[in-house]
Amino acid sequence: MIPLPTKCSIAKDVYLFHKPEGLSSFQFIQKIKRKFRIRKIGHAGTLDPLASGLMVVGIESGTKRLHHFLKLDKTYRAKVVLGELRTTGDREGDIVESKDYNKDISREDIFRALEALSGSHSFPAPLYSAVKVQGKPLYAYAREGKTPPFIPEKPFRLISYEILSSQEKDNGKRFEIELRLRVGSGSYIRTFAEEFGRLLSYPAFLSFLEREKIGRYSINQSCSIDSTEE
Repeated sequence: MIPLPTKCSIAKDVYLFHKPEGLSSFQFIQKIKRKFRIRKIGHAGTLDPLASGLMVVGIESGTKRLHHFLKLDKTYRAKVVLGELRTTGDREGDIVESKDYNKDISREDIFRALEALSGSHSFPAPLYSAVKVQGKPLYAYAREGKTPPFIPEKPFRLISYEILSSQEKDNGKRFEIELRLRVGSGSYIRTFAEEFGRLLSYPAFLSFLEREKIGRYSINQSCSIDSTEE
């Protein structure tokens, strides 16, 4: 095994890595495994291919310590676009509903929607997710064009939020809001985006997502696999 960078170590054989967009969590940790010639590897929380950001990675004996990190709160920087609903809940999906932006959303409206979503809720799991129904992931039903027997409810907990920016897009037809969200473990930000849009009377989808923190651990402490030496 090739030694991993000590600067992103947070416990024995446990490291912080920065996953880029475009790779699934599985593909990313396999890339780490090959690069550092690791026999056993795992992680403490999936990121969608669309998302980038912080992952806790355990190698060898560190895989037995990952359970300590599974239930930690997560902090994300997210961009929500109002005006379109997409099959996957994010920018990679097909448009299934659209509504032009009518310049009718104020900062106070945004605050009210965020306040309504604060605290603990239960929302349907995204159809394109790894949540299993009768032993089969929901995304498998979706890709086969089949309707799952039921859509399970998943907990969502918004602990705190910050409005970072807002702007019109697509010649004023869409409206994008950038947020920083601290949420409980297991919270789906794609579901949040759709519910947030609903409260503002618009279809909505997630256009960008970066995980900045896991508990007290920050993305600034992480290593990029492409910047580490061979």
